[in-house]
Amino acid sequence: MVEIPTLRELLNAGAHFGHTRGRRHPKAKPFIFTTKNNISIINLELTQSFLKKALEYVKKLGSEGKTILFVGTKRQTKSLLTERCQKAGVPYVAERWIGGLLTNFEVIRKSVEMYLELEKQREAPEFQNMNKVMQAKMERKLLRLRSNFGGIKELKNLPDALFILDLASEKTAVEEARKVGIPIIALVDTNADPTLADYPIPSNDDAAKALELMLNLVLKAYEEGKLLAQKAVEVKDTNNKESLAKKESKNGQN
Repeated sequence: MVEIPTLRELLNAGAHFGHTRGRRHPKAKPFIFTTKNNISIINLELTQSFLKKALEYVKKLGSEGKTILFVGTKRQTKSLLTERCQKAGVPYVAERWIGGLLTNFEVIRKSVEMYLELEKQREAPEFQNMNKVMQAKMERKLLRLRSNFGGIKELKNLPDALFILDLASEKTAVEEARKVGIPIIALVDTNADPTLADYPIPSNDDAAKALELMLNLVLKAYEEGKLLAQKAVEVKDTNNKESLAKKESKNGQN
């Protein structure tokens, strides 16, 4: 199981810093330890507790072969999310949220397939035979489509859960997920309504170190779950082979 960060590690990452008192969401009050210099201070013991529950759920999803869509479109998260998710091979949305991605998935998927077809055309020999104007036009179109759909090109069905790096900022994603019944795992700062997430993680959602720490933990838990599933398949295959070998041996003796 992924090791939960110590209080010191969470402090060093800046996970305890919330927003100013004036921006505090009323439902976030239970997560607030105190207020210092008008800044809400998050109770990191609760962060540890809620993080543990969230990571257990993420690991379970991985072990069951379920898909998590990672979402983080604000400036602080774009490059981090893109880099980590590409490395892990998981779907993500790092640019703007495409309206209808969850509530009108089949239509969005057709747009993704159009983008993939255009990528194939770009790699085909015929592309080199186009004039420079047509090439430039295709490149611009591809750039736009890649920005919108590059992170979800392998997402062929609705995801089984969302992990959101900033619950308050991703309002449309949250609304769509709740509408279609997709569970939400999310970092919840003091300006957000924690009841909108099924697995809220009270934490700063602006500090680079806090974002990186939480994202890495979730990705690691998900990978652990997938490895468990892989091992289970390997054990099953081994048992089946041994069982078959015993039957063949028994038949040979008869």
